Amino acid sequence: MAAWRFDASRMRWTDPRGMEAPLTLRLISVQRMKTEHAGLLGFAWGRDLFVVSLAVLDDPFANGTLAHELAHIQAKRALGKVSEKGLVPRYFIEGHGNIMGRAYRDYLGITKHNYDAGKARLILRLTGEEARTILTDNSFGAKDPKDMDKMEAMGIFFMEYLRVRLHGRGFPDVVERMGRVFELVGRGQTYQGAFQTEFGASVDRVAADIINFFRHTESHPAERLRGTRYEQFV
Repeated sequence: MAAWRFDASRMRWTDPRGMEAPLTLRLISVQRMKTEHAGLLGFAWGRDLFVVSLAVLDDPFANGTLAHELAHIQAKRALGKVSEKGLVPRYFIEGHGNIMGRAYRDYLGITKHNYDAGKARLILRLTGEEARTILTDNSFGAKDPKDMDKMEAMGIFFMEYLRVRLHGRGFPDVVERMGRVFELVGRGQTYQGAFQTEFGASVDRVAADIINFFRHTESHPAERLRGTRYEQFV
């Protein structure tokens, strides 16, 4: 509940009552999670089910997993009936989950950053062509766990790009603007239209700029993280 309230307070949903439907929590053993959902501590299923491993009871770092996955559920509730139609790209959804997980760990003062450092290293290794594929092919990472990791890393970078680089100044309130994108799509707008409304730029133009940026920094990738929350891991 603390993670849920943290996410809700940061997102500032315009219709908080839409978040209040019952949520089922399924707590399963560490071994079952490893066997059935290798590599995960928890996951959201639709708008009303959250499955989590008992490992969260022993590992403070897992608080980030709680905030990450519950952010997915809140985003899906904002999207409403279209939440499973793939109208919002997976890199945007995972970027949102990751930014909320990181923010909650920072809020709690958790100093374990192995996960964040790993995502930073992935961002440095991505090629311009991989960036293009992730930002234009919404099926990327749907089956292969390694591709899923790359897609999540790109999602993190995409959010940081919006926060510190877009229009030369960035949007410090990127989290709230992301929330409005989910809500606008839930009310019938396209993702492209909602993104334009909130960020004042075409998502296709932003994606093209990021792809070019990745191509131009393949020989000096540390530049990608300059000024971001992940610069410390270079």
